[in-house]
Formats: sequence, structure tokens, C-alpha cells
Amino acid sequence: MLTSATRTYAQQQELYAQGRTKPGKVVTNAPAGYSNHNFGIAGDFTLFNGREPIWESRHYRKTLAPIGKALGLTWGGDWASINDEPHYEDKPAWARGMSEGAMLAELRR
Repeated sequence: MLTSATRTYAQQQELYAQGRTKPGKVVTNAPAGYSNHNFGIAGDFTLFNGREPIWESRHYRKTLAPIGKALGLTWGGDWASINDEPHYEDKPAWARGMSEGAMLAELRR
């Protein structure tokens, strides 16, 4: 189920504070304005057991990731900096070939 797509800067900053200045596990390395969620080009697809979200499961890697990758999406489970298995994103066509930092700077402008 799609559980998080476009986020406001305030929502992203709340997530970024988690595990840093607020209790909980670090779930993002991106402060507000540096997340693809802020610009509507990222989404989290979360598995559930009834009403309980499952944040880590072999089903992300074995079932969901191949589908997302076949669609040309970048999967957060492939990242070295943080493992974000529910996360998928896609660069806009105009940003293909640009670094992530350059694309985000253009989006912030």
C-alpha cells in the first residue's frame, strides 16, 4: 500500500528529527528540501500484517523491488547510506544524467 508520497517540508523535518533530536530510530538521511518526497517524485509502499506496518521483510526484496525496478524506479533497499526498503523514486526526464544534489537544488529553486 502506498503510505507516504509527497511530504511538506514540515513533515520531512519531523521525520529527519526522529533518532536525532526526537525519540525513535533514524528513518531518513534527508532533511526538509533534500528529499524527493518533498517534490512528489518518491513514494513509500509499505507491507502490512493486518493493520500493523511491516518495515522489514524479505518480501520487499523478493517481491516488490523487482516490480519497482522493472518500472525503472530507484529502490531505497539498494542504498548504502540507509536501508529504506519501502521507498521508490523516479527522476524527472529533465533531470536524468544530473547528480542528485544538482537535481534537488533545481527543484528547491
